[in-house]
Amino acid sequence: MKEKPRGRLVAFVCLLLYTIWVYGFLVFSEWETIRSRPDAYTEGGDSPIFVALATSLVERSKYNLAPGEPSHMMFPPGFPVYLSLLMRGFGDNWLFAFMALQALFSTLTVAVVFYWVSDMRDWRSGLLAAFLIASYAPLHFVCSIVYRETISIFLFVVIMAALYNRWYRPWTWLLLGVATGLAISFREEMLLLLPACVMGIWHGDNGFGCRHWKRTLPKLVGFAALIGVILFPWGLHNLRNLGRFQVMTDNGGIHLYLGNNPTWKWGCGVDYGIYSRIPELKHMSHHEVNQLYKERAIAYIIQHPVNTIVAMLYKLKLLLTPSVNNFNDLPFLLTGLVLGCLVAGVIRQTAIVTSATILAATFLFYVVGRGALNTALLLPNIEFGPLLLTLGLGGMGLAVWKRQQPLYVLCYLMLFSVNLVFVPQHRHRWLIDVLLMIWASLLLQDFLNWSVPMLRQRIQKAT
Repeated sequence: MKEKPRGRLVAFVCLLLYTIWVYGFLVFSEWETIRSRPDAYTEGGDSPIFVALATSLVERSKYNLAPGEPSHMMFPPGFPVYLSLLMRGFGDNWLFAFMALQALFSTLTVAVVFYWVSDMRDWRSGLLAAFLIASYAPLHFVCSIVYRETISIFLFVVIMAALYNRWYRPWTWLLLGVATGLAISFREEMLLLLPACVMGIWHGDNGFGCRHWKRTLPKLVGFAALIGVILFPWGLHNLRNLGRFQVMTDNGGIHLYLGNNPTWKWGCGVDYGIYSRIPELKHMSHHEVNQLYKERAIAYIIQHPVNTIVAMLYKLKLLLTPSVNNFNDLPFLLTGLVLGCLVAGVIRQTAIVTSATILAATFLFYVVGRGALNTALLLPNIEFGPLLLTLGLGGMGLAVWKRQQPLYVLCYLMLFSVNLVFVPQHRHRWLIDVLLMIWASLLLQDFLNWSVPMLRQRIQKAT
């Protein structure tokens, strides 16, 4: 039965208003603090480095942290260049513009997910997936600080939507080339998406055969050329300043060693500050330290395979813990949603009554979970936890069993493996948590499509 477009439009408008409210509240509630104490938003984590690099690009047209220092090779240039453009365009008000764009990119992410997942199943699945992403606590956390995760997640969602086989068009390679090139310039681990992009372009033209390989080959060359055009200026800059053409940073070997070394033991904490205390950086270049630490890491992995496996398991344990630790509304929201859908499916009333029943049940359990009626209810909070992990992996397993969108599974496993091989960071996992929430939504929709008719049939037989 064909869906009524009006239902999808109403759902999208409500979702858009909710998303604007959430991210608008998060950003603009900090407006006065941004005006009075802007340093508060550029002091934590990697933010000072990004801001210093962007300032250097504006003031000296150099990609370094201080005058006279060599070109910085620990972070790719995408995010600092983005910040420098804002500094040039908005002057002292660049931080206001950045925060507004953070809210905009978050809203666009939610909008793309809604239409993408709606086409995979129906608008109800799209609405649930987009709502979970709009309410996801880590995305709220990075929205109001100078981090690159918000725009990275937007680019990741664009790439995943472009890989959706029903949306494949003759110009998809162009979109994939631009989005992937930009994503790599922001986060180097996005390189792991290249095999999936190549397979997506090939499958879009040829299916599982080679019928149109002559038509596909120029697209693959164009896809690679677009990525090269985006990254080439960075390599040329390094050739001029460092004497070598290099488009990747000097970070991989260091992170490989820090994630695989004798200090990694089960139960020990992760000292992310060790990066700033590497003694060799005082008298060696980043490039030399990167090569040295890569050799050390490979030697340790070969000599201590058991310790390496134990470290990987402990990294997995760390990654599967909540990253923000606020109150998690997800169990209560999903319980109310599922029960509301079951009741609404059994009574079979008009669309308005059905929607009201589902919303009432969901809101009831939401209030029960929070324990009180107060203004905090205006900002739902979804956390990563056992429930989301179980539903997400269950949805991924169902997708594998049905052979639906296998490229998404490949992308998830490739990006997740970064945390097991290198230093584990929740910020790396937030990218692919988007896929978990989508799979969870599709699994719930399939469960309701199966359970509601069965429950209705049993009630009819009993009466």
